[in-house]
Amino acid sequence: ALQKVVLSRYFVAAQEYASAVKFMNEAWDENLIFRQKSFLAMLYPSDFLAAITEFAGQKKIESDLILSLIRQESAFARTAVSRSGALGLMQLIPPTAEEVAKDLGFKSLEIPDEVFSPKINIQMGTHYLAKMLKKYQGHVPLALASYNAGPSRLDRWLNAKGIAKKIKEKTGFDPLDDMWVDELPWSETSFYVKSILRNLVIY
Repeated sequence: ALQKVVLSRYFVAAQEYASAVKFMNEAWDENLIFRQKSFLAMLYPSDFLAAITEFAGQKKIESDLILSLIRQESAFARTAVSRSGALGLMQLIPPTAEEVAKDLGFKSLEIPDEVFSPKINIQMGTHYLAKMLKKYQGHVPLALASYNAGPSRLDRWLNAKGIAKKIKEKTGFDPLDDMWVDELPWSETSFYVKSILRNLVIY
């Protein structure tokens, strides 16, 4: 377990957070002494905080929510590429990146090079998340689900379940109202939403 903690520290220093998390999780399972706040903080980084604070502030979004999303999407890997072709820190697929570039008034967008730029990626990803938050009246779990699965797919499912109107009209918090997250037909999206909310609590 100690060797894994040491390896995890090296990976954190190299900004290879996905590997750091893997080894630290194994160390925690093997020896409870390593379940300490200092180690937990090490695995919830605040890289690129200046850009995150700038663009989150412009959109009136909590910086911790952007950090939480980046940790889940790319583990802070600047040039991350998913199986679906999503790019960079906030994992934008090319069509979404082009849509957002138009929204932001970019004259052109070099894909993938500019999408791998941390500042550009954070600006674009934060803008897109803000669009989803606006669409779903500030409902964070819905915005996250749509960021991952796509708003069209999510809307079809919410309407089919007959819960879209109820969720949109919600003014208070009742845990039972959000049980729909476990019923999402896309297991990846269900895990994704809960993981980001967990990250947010820890941040």
